[in-house]
Amino acid sequence: MKMKLINFTTRFYMIAFLVILAIWSLVFFAILKYNIQQNTDKYLMNKKEIILDEFIEDGLKVDNDFMEYGDFSIKPLDKSQYRKDCSIFSDTLIYNAFEKNSFEYRKFVSYFDYQDNYFLLTIVKPTYETNGIIKTIAAILALLYFFIVFMLVISGRLLTQHIWKPFYQTLDSIKAYSFTNHKPLHTINSNIDEFEQLNQSLKILTENNYKTYISQKQFIENASHEMQTPLSVILSKCELIYQDPKLLKNTAVEVGKIHDAAKRLSKMNQSLLLLTKIENKQFSDKSSESVSEHIMKIIDFFEEIKRKKELQLTVDVESNIVVDANHILLEIMLTNLIKNAFVHNVQQGTVNISLKTNNLEIVNSRQLLPIEKERLFKRFGKQSDNKDGLGLGLSIVKEICEIHGWQINCMMDEKSICFSVIF
Repeated sequence: MKMKLINFTTRFYMIAFLVILAIWSLVFFAILKYNIQQNTDKYLMNKKEIILDEFIEDGLKVDNDFMEYGDFSIKPLDKSQYRKDCSIFSDTLIYNAFEKNSFEYRKFVSYFDYQDNYFLLTIVKPTYETNGIIKTIAAILALLYFFIVFMLVISGRLLTQHIWKPFYQTLDSIKAYSFTNHKPLHTINSNIDEFEQLNQSLKILTENNYKTYISQKQFIENASHEMQTPLSVILSKCELIYQDPKLLKNTAVEVGKIHDAAKRLSKMNQSLLLLTKIENKQFSDKSSESVSEHIMKIIDFFEEIKRKKELQLTVDVESNIVVDANHILLEIMLTNLIKNAFVHNVQQGTVNISLKTNNLEIVNSRQLLPIEKERLFKRFGKQSDNKDGLGLGLSIVKEICEIHGWQINCMMDEKSICFSVIF
């Protein structure tokens, strides 16, 4: 999933910070709990020494089976129950009858002997207050962490927006840049070396590309003009030779071949020049154009082909369908599509032209020749037996659609082919 750089960096740092914070929190609470437990165990050990000292000093005797005090108890044992040098720490729950609830305690059990008598000492210390303190610390730290994350995200975005402002300004300048309306890139000076190097490199790159574009444009125009002049001369000379009454039949046939070849070369030259101009975006002027009016006007141009091939024409065009387009390119695109439907048709075939809202469909019956769909819009992708075709018409249509942001599709079956343009 694509996203803006500022969102990507913010998300990355936030996730990294949260992961590090989570690990650190676990380690912090583990160390805190361990230290508290160690201090509690140390307290219980000291408590044991105090109890034993008092017990021995006073010469206390255990008359009952169980002597129980506030937080410790001493229980006499048989020798068989005695376990020498045994001390056990554990966590336990003790029920409080007054509170009617069980609470957490740290329990210490130790065996000792006195005057050949054996005893079991049990000491407990409440830990629920300590656990409550830990929970309070955890809640406070959670709020603190949330605040830190929130401030990092806000400050990070504001800082990143400020730091990357020259980059986004440069990006907007590149998007608005056009060879046909050449202006130096407008960039913001930055204290960051990488941004300054980027701006300087882009300025040099655009200037060099503009010079190359101008040089290429002039070369193509000059070459096209220089090529068109001798072709026009060849065509005019062929026509003059045709008018010679002494022209032999065999010679007329050869002259006809020369005339056809020169005419075809002239059309190819004009089509390639048009493609180049379209690719160089030399038709940048746009206006509101009525697609309906253009279609009805173009259809009249092919009345003769319709009559010769005995074609059945169906036109379903909604009025007032307007698009924002270059006048010349829109007319060329519609002419090529409609001409394609008439010229590459069969005798007594059909042509259906439909224009609904933002969708144009042109369907025509087709010749029973194999057609490679992937080659239809490629240059010189001619796939018919029409000798006058150059295989450039549909490639011009595709270029015009792309420059306007329109979508062109082709669907076909054994009997018909359909071209649709979504404006």
